[in-house]
Amino acid sequence: KTLSLKKLFGKSAFIQNGVKKNQTLKRNNIIFKKPGAGIIEAQIKKFIGKKINKNLKSHSMLRKKDFN
Repeated sequence: KTLSLKKLFGKSAFIQNGVKKNQTLKRNNIIFKKPGAGIIEAQIKKFIGKKINKNLKSHSMLRKKDFN
C-alpha cells in the first residue's frame, strides 16, 4: 500500500523539451510532475550527464530503460 501511495503522490522526472536519441540529459531539461512511477527526484543525479537511447517528446516521463 505504501508503494502505491508513493507512485500516486510522489513526483517523477519528465522531459521539459523533447530530446533526441544519444543526447545527453541535462538538469535544465527536466521537470518533476505527478505521478511518481518513473525516476524520482532523489535518483535523478544518477542520470544527469547520461545519454538517452531513444527520441523522447516533451512531457514524456523518464524511465531507467530510456538510458544506455
